[in-house]
Amino acid sequence: MANFQSYDRGTAIKILRHDFRENGTYRNEKVDLERSNENKVIYGAQTYREAKERLDWALKEIPHANRKDLQVTVNYVITMPETILNEEQERIFWETAKQQLIDHFGKSRIITIVVHNDEEKKHMHAVLLPVVKTDRNEKGLKICSKEFLTRKLLKQWHSDLQQRIEKQEKLKWVKAYFYEKPKVEKWLQTGRDERK
Repeated sequence: MANFQSYDRGTAIKILRHDFRENGTYRNEKVDLERSNENKVIYGAQTYREAKERLDWALKEIPHANRKDLQVTVNYVITMPETILNEEQERIFWETAKQQLIDHFGKSRIITIVVHNDEEKKHMHAVLLPVVKTDRNEKGLKICSKEFLTRKLLKQWHSDLQQRIEKQEKLKWVKAYFYEKPKVEKWLQTGRDERK
């Protein structure tokens, strides 16, 4: 139901264009542009331009390695569970997921959170800055997706989100993930995907 992926600047810009529907056409994707007005920004930058400016500001102000392939954003996509039955549950689910992101990563790391209602499956894109603490510069921060996306984070994230969802009275029965936990834990240990 959810996954993290890090991107270099060029790809991050393409992802932001996609998130804000700035691309003219979507031949290979199941995007219904007639329904794009149903998409909602639920946190952070409200436009593509604002999101790009925030990313560029971070790259200018926050120390990072000077590499062309530097992963400058982490994108987190959460697909709405099929067990969500109505608009009220949907609103509570997105709000709960948004609050989990804010509480876990902090407001300053979030560029934008956009809900897409114009594709086959409703989903949320959260674009994050992989900023971590360091003692190697005077600002005490750096951009580093490798240190940001740790095994601990990946292992803990879904169960934390699931627990938060279960605390919501109207979502107690919703499963926020679609995998068997032992298989994911084995993948984290071995690096092999055995979910197939």
